[in-house]
Amino acid sequence: MSWERELGRIAEDFLFIPSGDVAGIARVEGKWMVLEVALGSTVLLLA
Repeated sequence: MSWERELGRIAEDFLFIPSGDVAGIARVEGKWMVLEVALGSTVLLLA
């Protein structure tokens, strides 16, 4: 989910990644798991 600042609302488009799948697509950096995304996109991780 992302916030459309100019419109003052939550964006309608999002990508859902089940938490069990994140480990298979993320890169580990210390205590963090990092997802590479396209410029302008936003990732919200829910545990």
